[in-house]
Amino acid sequence: MVAVCSSSLASQTSASRLLLAMGREDALPKQFFGYVHPKLGVPVYNILFIGVISLTAMLTRFSYSTS
Repeated sequence: MVAVCSSSLASQTSASRLLLAMGREDALPKQFFGYVHPKLGVPVYNILFIGVISLTAMLTRFSYSTS
């Protein structure tokens, strides 16, 4: 269980940083994906975006997603 949690945290962090880089290079909308929180220094919108995608993937049944 610890390995699953740490792996998912690492993948969420790397995916949010990848989206940040793509947002800064104008490959994705810069206003949303290129935003970095001024105080925290993290891409807050990207973290929430990846979290929502992960949550929907966790709640979706596998049989629905393959058909």
